[in-house]
Amino acid sequence: MGGVHKTGSAPLGHRLRRWRRGHRHRATAGERRARGRVAGGRGQRPGRAGEQVDRRRAEAGSIAARGLDRVPEPAPVVEIAATVFVPDAGEANKALAADLLQSVFIAGAFDRLGEYFTPDYVQHNPLIGDGLDGLHTAGAELAKYHYLSVFKVLGQGDFVMTMSHVTYDGQDAAVYDLFRMAGGKIVEHWDVLQPIPPESEWKNSNGKF
Repeated sequence: MGGVHKTGSAPLGHRLRRWRRGHRHRATAGERRARGRVAGGRGQRPGRAGEQVDRRRAEAGSIAARGLDRVPEPAPVVEIAATVFVPDAGEANKALAADLLQSVFIAGAFDRLGEYFTPDYVQHNPLIGDGLDGLHTAGAELAKYHYLSVFKVLGQGDFVMTMSHVTYDGQDAAVYDLFRMAGGKIVEHWDVLQPIPPESEWKNSNGKF
């Protein structure tokens, strides 16, 4: 029996070698499948990692958009200029001119002229001389003026103009006085006088003032 074997049945050693080759083949296929699964798993990991990276980038972008990742800039320095109130000299000059007309030319206190005019003030009325001396010697001319009321006092800086209703030599008139001031007194004077005709002769109903 040991030297005889049935036809179609391979010897035991041959069958073992064939089983070993098949086993190694199946093991190799299994390893390949295992490696495929590992490789597939590894292929998914970068995706999950990529999603995390993208999520972190999105969060970083949101933070940057809100300015939370930046150091706050210092607040700008605002310089405030101090304003020093300086009284308008024009207002004081207007008050001086109004007081002159009220106190001297309406109330008749001609002895106070020195309080309003400088001694050498310049006079542009051709009927009155310069300075306080010119006023004092113009008594006859000044006596023709009788100031009744002051309607307007306009001024800017050193110049003041007044609009007054007067009688001049017994006739109604309007006088525009222009004064130039310096150092709280009058240093120059101009005036214009216009007689006012009787109302029956007016060409309009507006009145002089």
